[in-house]
Amino acid sequence: MKRTLHVATEHKLLTKFEEAGLNEKLAQLIIESKNNALVQKIVDFIREETNLTIWGTIINGAGPKTSQGFQEELVKSAIHYSKSGKGILFQPDFESSISSKSQRVNLCVKKTEDILGQEGKKGTTQEIYAGIEKIGGYLLTPESGPNILLQLRHQIKDKWILVAMNPIENSNGVLGIFRLGWDVTDRLWLEDLYDSPNHGWYQGWFWAPDTYWVFGIHI
Repeated sequence: MKRTLHVATEHKLLTKFEEAGLNEKLAQLIIESKNNALVQKIVDFIREETNLTIWGTIINGAGPKTSQGFQEELVKSAIHYSKSGKGILFQPDFESSISSKSQRVNLCVKKTEDILGQEGKKGTTQEIYAGIEKIGGYLLTPESGPNILLQLRHQIKDKWILVAMNPIENSNGVLGIFRLGWDVTDRLWLEDLYDSPNHGWYQGWFWAPDTYWVFGIHI
């Protein structure tokens, strides 16, 4: 089984369990529980408390291995891309993000205000990314953007979604992140929006409360 937690995270997690009263006897009961039932109950409870549900699943690394390959697949699938979206697609930072091996990625979609835990709250990219980590999510690799369009095109439906990823300079030298969605003429698009850690593209340099984000979750 592939490990998903860093050693430092494992240590912090174990410390929290011990602070809550976990001892050798209880730990052994968890280890010996049939079909991992006790751990599954803990994970299910955390999932319910944080309201992290799987919106969709993609496989990174199973498709194109180059920027050109992704462009060709987008064209074959009748997916449009803006000039600036293509500008990110053909940057070295994008191509270097393409997985060499197939990796299953579970996705969650939430609005800014839900990530930040306060109705009507807007925030900078840095605040939103910190919020994603706080609720148990993680940033996606850039290749996830076009893969979502190629593999989950009908999941997007009636909303535009920003990909929570490290910004990449587009062909104009401007930092951007991918934006995915259908336009009013039912065309599916790969676009980008200006971004920087301390700003947001919308509403006075903040991302609006109802902006949708897609990010990874360990479920």
